[in-house]
Amino acid sequence: MHLLNTLLKRTNAHETFGHQEYLCIYVLCVHPSYREKGVETALLNACVQLAVALKLTAIGGLFTCGASQATAQDTGFSLLSEIRYSQWVINDRIVFDDPGKGNYSAAFMGKLIPPEERSDQDETSSLDSASKQESPIVWK
Repeated sequence: MHLLNTLLKRTNAHETFGHQEYLCIYVLCVHPSYREKGVETALLNACVQLAVALKLTAIGGLFTCGASQATAQDTGFSLLSEIRYSQWVINDRIVFDDPGKGNYSAAFMGKLIPPEERSDQDETSSLDSASKQESPIVWK
């Protein structure tokens, strides 16, 4: 946990994004049997849509393996801060001496949500609100 807290502090996301609020992804896991099937990309896109629905202008996340970092980059996230596992030393000992093939760092990655995505959500919300007003839901 100390590694992730250090990464968050080093990033200083509020200043980097230029906003006081942003959606932060702390854990993104996909079961091995569902990897390479688009599930991780769909989850990241769902997180972005959640940020849009919450009217947030930025989203960031902690990505601790090479595969999730590549997926985040493909989804439009940029590297904001990184700690190489080989350089994470506590009490003169490397903590992660073998993090696995392709897993070289923990990274904080983020993206600003473009105004056009936010305005698309506003238009959809107002259309949804109008349709809800015309036909109220009645529970029986």
